[in-house]
Amino acid sequence: MKRFTLILTAALMVIPAATYGWTKTYGGENWEQGNYVQPTSDGGYVVVGTASDSPGYYSYGELWLLKTDEKDDTLWTRRYRKDSVSVGEAVFETADAGYMVFGNSTASGIPDEGWLLKTDSEGDTLWTRGYDFSVGSVQPTSDGGYIIGGGFFVWTGGLFRASGLTRLDSQGNVLWRKGCDYYDATVTYAEETVDGGFILTGSSFKEFERFWLARTDSAGDTLWTKLKGLFTDLGYCVRQTSDGGYIACGFLDIDLGAEFYVVRTDSAGEVIWGYCPGIGGVAYSVCEVEEREFVVAGTYALTGGDGYLVKFDDAGDTVWTRTYGSTDDEFMWIDKTADGGLILTGHSAADLWIVKTDSEGKSWSRKVIPLMVLEPEHYYISESMFPAARFINQGYEEATDFYCHCEIEGPIYPDTSVFYHDSVLVSSPLAPGDSIDIEFSEWVCPEEQAESFFGKATFYTTKEGDEGYGSWPLRKSFIAKPDGICEGDIVGRRPLFEVSKPVGSRITVSYTNQPQGFHASVFDASGRKVDEINSVKPSDTILWGMNQSPGVYFIVPYQESPIKTQKVVIIR
Repeated sequence: MKRFTLILTAALMVIPAATYGWTKTYGGENWEQGNYVQPTSDGGYVVVGTASDSPGYYSYGELWLLKTDEKDDTLWTRRYRKDSVSVGEAVFETADAGYMVFGNSTASGIPDEGWLLKTDSEGDTLWTRGYDFSVGSVQPTSDGGYIIGGGFFVWTGGLFRASGLTRLDSQGNVLWRKGCDYYDATVTYAEETVDGGFILTGSSFKEFERFWLARTDSAGDTLWTKLKGLFTDLGYCVRQTSDGGYIACGFLDIDLGAEFYVVRTDSAGEVIWGYCPGIGGVAYSVCEVEEREFVVAGTYALTGGDGYLVKFDDAGDTVWTRTYGSTDDEFMWIDKTADGGLILTGHSAADLWIVKTDSEGKSWSRKVIPLMVLEPEHYYISESMFPAARFINQGYEEATDFYCHCEIEGPIYPDTSVFYHDSVLVSSPLAPGDSIDIEFSEWVCPEEQAESFFGKATFYTTKEGDEGYGSWPLRKSFIAKPDGICEGDIVGRRPLFEVSKPVGSRITVSYTNQPQGFHASVFDASGRKVDEINSVKPSDTILWGMNQSPGVYFIVPYQESPIKTQKVVIIR
């Protein structure tokens, strides 16, 4: 494999727009996830999901609405909260360029209640409406209203949960409800069919929680039901196909594990073909991209949870498969775009994730990606450095005229943040499998920094010089001091202290042979100093964290030459 070294200064250059895709993650230290994405009339996209208050999956948090342009640049974001937990499930652009945003809210100890927000074109709330039922899925109907597939609650001497259909008018008023006993079936998704009826999927609890399809008339009365799978299975999405049949996806429980599952049926719900590759994972969403050709999105468990796309022809044969991301990545929703490509949302690790691809499920970001951080080489650095990284072409074609980027961010105490960004234009062709080393302009630790600077260097690539992540970002954290006391290679020195269990309701810090005792500062994930740990004993074991809020913290000892910073996580 060839490797090139290139040292350039950033250049400004206008490159003609091309039909490349892109990927971008949004969020911070806590859990964020996109649940629904829709192309908008201005060529951009609107996404709804959740932004949690803590790292936990779907913990206390807010409904999150994001608007982007066609190149992934954020135009605006809005967060809304009704109760302790608010989650966005679906969003639709309205004729006045505003949005109807559907979600759920949960107060402590109270089950989900549906929530509808009407916003203007900037996401500012015009009015809201609450429901006494939860929202599982929402799709528009031909009369301008909406059909909700999900649970609702009926008070009859106690809380009774039924699951079925709820029909709304264009203003969110309930027209009718149809449901069944919770122990018979649960509906996870519903949409209107061409004859004005509805197709539903979910799980039949009455039959060992089997994968379930149902067809109703326009009033929500059942015409037929079909069961697939064996037990503990679930359908997540179903669409009517251009020939009048249906395609559904979800998972089957095989050998006590979720298996990616897709089934194609005729108009009566009889199976034409099925797909269960034995890779593990879940199929969350499906769309028909061409006449009787389909793309399914979800997660691929064999690789630790990659985002997974698979395209089928009419006969159920696989046309192509694509994997995106690394571990704990999921695509929750997929839709077609005006240029024939695909737009997807979900989560990458704990960040909200948007991916735009071409018609073949390829994104330009899958070509040149950062492979290795060269500088900062070590965790502790002096007061300045020239950031550098190795980038590799992992695509199938030659890459040229792309930008490599470096961003450095971190807090300046007490409450000011600092930001560095440099980009390098690579105009020489980079063949598949080849790599290139890029050195960026000098970064200097801010002079006003009085204590250790907690920095994070992020490397990524783009095609047109924009600042949004066009490739998977590669990150490395470091600590610097403005006076240079971190200078020197400290790898291999004996740690000053040890943490026996870095995750828990309290943290145990142990140290030995320190005649001056042990003294350390504790910082939260934003870089704010929140506590100190002090002991005058030469050796000691200290318990810390009992009075701290759940979250991520960094223990930094006081010493002339810092040796170790320990990341710990407090959970309750």
